[in-house]
Amino acid sequence: MHEPSTPSEHDERGERAELIEQLAARWATMTPPIRPSREDQARFARALDDAPLPRDARVLLLGSTPELRSMVLERGHRLTGCDIDDLFWHAMARLRTTDGPETFIHGNWLDLVEGHYDLVLGDCAFNMLGWDDMGRLVPKIAALLDRGGRAIFRIQARNPDHDLRTLEDAIADFPAERTGQAFLVAHHFLVESLRSTLHPEMTNRQFYEAVVSRFLSPEQLQRLLPLTRDKRNFYPEMSALQALLRRDFEIAHQQPCPSPGAWDTAHLFVLVPRADKTEG
Repeated sequence: MHEPSTPSEHDERGERAELIEQLAARWATMTPPIRPSREDQARFARALDDAPLPRDARVLLLGSTPELRSMVLERGHRLTGCDIDDLFWHAMARLRTTDGPETFIHGNWLDLVEGHYDLVLGDCAFNMLGWDDMGRLVPKIAALLDRGGRAIFRIQARNPDHDLRTLEDAIADFPAERTGQAFLVAHHFLVESLRSTLHPEMTNRQFYEAVVSRFLSPEQLQRLLPLTRDKRNFYPEMSALQALLRRDFEIAHQQPCPSPGAWDTAHLFVLVPRADKTEG
C-alpha cells in the first residue's frame, strides 16, 4: 500500500505537470524549420523505409523530436530516446501523432554506453554541440550501432553564400509587426550560420546584442532579446562536417533540406558505419 503523499510532494508533481503542459503548448506553436517540415519528414520517412531494418528494429533517438517518435512507432519499431531534459521528453510525447511504448534515457548523448541499435536518428542533434563534442559524438554513434545499422540525421552546415548583407536584406523584407517568435523562427538558421562563422565564441543572445541589433530598432530588439538564448548552435563548414563523418561512416546519401527559413543550411544524411569500424 502506498504511503500518502505529503503536500510538498503533491505540489512538486503539480508543478512538474504544469511545466510539461507549458513546454508542449509552446513547442506546438513552433513552425519549420525549427521543427521538421512535411517535406523534411517525408525525407526522413523515405530514408527510414529504405534502410534494411528488421520488423521490430531497435531505434535510438537523440533528442525528443515528436515527428520522428511518431514515425518510428507507427512502423512498429522499438524506440529508445535520450535527452538531457526529461521534462521536454515528456512534453513532446503530447505532440506525437502515434502512441506506443518508448524507453527513455535521461542523460547526455556523449555518456551513452555502447549499445545494440539498428538505427540512430536525430533532427538537428549534432548542432546542439560544439565542434569538439561533435567529434566525440560521431564515433559514439558508430559504436552504438550493430552490424548493418544506419544513422539518419538532419544536420546544419554554414552557408558560405551568406553574409551580413544577406541578414540585413532578410530582416528588411520581414514584416515589422512579426518581431517576436515568428522573427526568430524565420531567421534562426541564418543567424546561427553567421554566428558560427563570424563569432563562434558568442552565444545566440550575445550575437543578437552585438551584431543583429544594428539592423533592428531598439523596440524590435527589446521584444526579441527575452526569446534569445545563452546557447550556441554550432554549424560547421560542410567540407569539415563531411570529413568528420567519414572517419567512422560512409555517407550513403546526402540531400539538401531546402525548407522555407532553412537558408540552405540543412541536409539529410544517411550514414553507414565503415566496414573497417565494424569488423571483428
